[in-house]
Order: sequence, then C-alpha cells, then structure tokens
Amino acid sequence: MTKFIIVVFLVLSAFIVFTIPYRHRYKRKLSKKKHKLWGLYGVGMLIVDRLPKKIFQNTGVNNDLKKITVKEHIIKEQYFYYVEKVCIVVGVIWLTLGVSIAVLYSESKTDRQISKVERSVKSSNNYNVRIIDDVGEETVKLNVAKKQYTESEKQKVLEKNKKVLLKEVLGKNKSQNKVNSKLNLVSEIGKEKVNVYWKISDKNIINYNGEISSNVKKQGEVVTLTATMTFKKKTIDYSFGVNVYPSSDKKSKGNYVQEYVDENDKYSNQVKLPQQINGKKVTYRETKDTVGKYIPIIGIIVGITLFFLKDKDLKKEVEKRNRQLLNDYPEIVSKILLYYGAGLSIKSAIERMVAEYNVEKKKNSKAFRYAFEELSMCSVKMKSGVPETVAISEYGNRCNIHCYIKLAGLIEQNLKRGTKELTLVLKSELKDAMNERKNNLLKNGGQVSTKLLGPMVLMLIITIAIIMVPALLSINI
Repeated sequence: MTKFIIVVFLVLSAFIVFTIPYRHRYKRKLSKKKHKLWGLYGVGMLIVDRLPKKIFQNTGVNNDLKKITVKEHIIKEQYFYYVEKVCIVVGVIWLTLGVSIAVLYSESKTDRQISKVERSVKSSNNYNVRIIDDVGEETVKLNVAKKQYTESEKQKVLEKNKKVLLKEVLGKNKSQNKVNSKLNLVSEIGKEKVNVYWKISDKNIINYNGEISSNVKKQGEVVTLTATMTFKKKTIDYSFGVNVYPSSDKKSKGNYVQEYVDENDKYSNQVKLPQQINGKKVTYRETKDTVGKYIPIIGIIVGITLFFLKDKDLKKEVEKRNRQLLNDYPEIVSKILLYYGAGLSIKSAIERMVAEYNVEKKKNSKAFRYAFEELSMCSVKMKSGVPETVAISEYGNRCNIHCYIKLAGLIEQNLKRGTKELTLVLKSELKDAMNERKNNLLKNGGQVSTKLLGPMVLMLIITIAIIMVPALLSINI
C-alpha cells in the first residue's frame, strides 16, 4: 500500500509540474494575490478544458457571480471560478498524499525486529506484526491474552497483600494494641485487586463499616477480625486481634442525637431529645418543606410568559386602533364634506377639523382618536411646505386601512384634476361609509352576544343547582 501511495504522489506531482506552462500567457495576467492557487492553475485549466461544458452551466452560480462581479458578461470570471474549484481538489489530494507518505515513513522507522511479545497481567493486548520471509511479507494482528498465574504465583500475591492489609485496616490508629478510631475494612486491596471478605468476632463493638460502638469498656476489649482473601479462585484466611478502646473520633451533633434516639424511650410514643450535647445546651426546631423557595421559579416562568404575551397585547391594541379608525371614518368624511361644501379648501378643512379635535381633547384627555391624530400630522406637514396631495396620500398610507387609502386617493385625484366633482364623490363615499358602519355594528353586536353566551349558560347551571340541590336533599330515600 505504501508503494502505491508513493507512485500516485509522484505521478500527480509530475502532472502538476508539466502543466505549469499550460496557457501561461492567459494565466500570467491574473493577480497572484487574488488567485491564491495560481501555481496550480495550469493543471486546473487543463482539466476544465477537457471536461464537458454542461458541468459548468449552473444558473444559480452564474447569477451569483454576476452579482458579485457587477458585470454583464462573466465568461472569464466563470471560467476561473471553476478552475479554482478544480485546483482546490487537486491541491488537497496532493497534500494528503504527501502527509500520508511522511507518516508512513515515520511509522516505518519505529518498526523493530522482535522475537517475543509482552503478555499483560491486567488485560489482553493486540499487536500488529509483519511476518517477513524470502517470498515476501504478511501483516497480521495478534491477540495476546493476559498472563495466567500459577498456584505458587497466586500464593505469592496473597502473601504480599496480606502484609499490607493490617496497615490499611488500622487507618489512623497507630497500633492494633490500641484502636480508638474507625477501622478501614477494605473490600479490595493491591494492584492485583485481591477481594477481601470480613468476619468480626463481636459486632456489638465494631460493625462492618469499621465504626466503634459507644458501649466499649474504658479498659478496652479484644476483637478478632478475620479477612478471607481471594485471588483467581485461591483463598487464604488471615486473622488478627485488635484491642478496642472507646472512640476518640468526634461525633457530629447529628450522630450523637441519632444514637440517643436509638437507645432511649424505645417503648414510648415519644422520644425526648437530649438537652445538652458535649456539655452545651441545645434547642431543636423542626424543619418542613417550604413553598417559598419555589416562588422565584414561578416568578421567572410567569415573567417569561408575560414577555411573550406582551406581543399579543400589542396586536390587540392594533386591532382596537383599527376598529376605532373604521368607526371614525364616516365622521371624517362628513366633516370634510361639510367644510368643503361651506367653501373651505381641503387644507383649511383639515386644519379646522384638527383644531376642533384639539379643543375636545383638552376638555377630555381620554378622547384620543387615531384618525384625528394622523390628520393632525397631515396638517403639520402641509404647513411645513409638503404638497397637499403628498401629505394626504401619506395620511392614507399611515392609517393603512382600505377606506382611508381610498379617501386619500379620491381627494388626491380630484385635487390634480380639479375639485368640481369632489362634493359628489364625498357624498357617495359618506353613504358607503354609513352602510359599512351599520354592518360593522351588527357584526360587533353578534360577537358580543356570542361572548355573553358562555357566562349566561354558567349562570343558568348555577341557578338550576341552587334550586335542585335543596330539593334533592329534602327527599328521604
């Protein structure tokens, strides 16, 4: 495989070198800074020239090229775009082949002649081995199982760990002749992981956790510990005695109270708690699960929910605004018709309507009406020099409701052509607006009736329950 990779690498390298002069005149006009793979363009152009043209007729890519080059004809840019793509492929293949050869060479240097392989004591190992003879070579994968122990080796392992077991068990205790701290009764020992099982002569003095009981006599008591050590199905027993004295380990308050509860008032409905611990007076308070710690979580959830529901509230406000605009539309049309019929210009009529609205708003601060607010902005624009037709057109667009856009269009059209027919047009529009308002009122009334249907049904059920429940209770079954 190594030889094949080397051959391919050399052939590709030679191909790249021999194609360097290909279309060199065409290539040397390019900017090397812009075309970073310029050195490989010879092989890239040769491949592109030999491939079918249909491969490069990608409409989407060509349209994108037009956008970024800002040119009508992009034949040259299109050609070198695909040349660069081919060069990237060739360059990556050439580079990976070179790296592969370097790695293979480095690995070959680590090969050494061997006559044996290691057998681990922990697990099986795999070895890649090349078997070489006069004919050739063959690579095989050897699986070497972990080392097996002889009976004598097993005994040696057990004896070795037996020597360190006592020291491991004593823990903080300095000697087995005076044990007053917790023992470390290990279940496994040594790097060979020898299993250890324990037998205790008096569990009332030392338990299987190695803890010393509080009932130990001051003069000390001897306890025999027997460790059954097992390794690879071979077992030995190792027994030794320890002289146990009252524990010098400081008990936590919790352990002290727990032992007190375990030993006192066993037959009573209540257990009196100790009033003193280590000579100090103590008090107790029962702690219960509290709801308070969950309130911040609820607050976060509610806050996030309201954050997203705020968008719905905004949509409702927009719907409310649109309904108000529709309701005010007949009034807007009628006032424009009234003032325009009285001889005022459209500009003057709008200024008059805005002035009246401002007076009304001063009297009642809640009298906020979107149609007149937008009309006020329209009036300000006309005063600032914006043409009437433009200001009125913008008014319709800002309202963004069909009837207002239509009204703005009618006024704008008549202002351009002349205002003779504007009165007739406004009268017709007012008639349509009144009919539309009537339909909207009927529609809204129906919606209100539907909304009231639920509460009415609920009230009916409650009324029936109030009447029926006492009647049913009074019946003797």
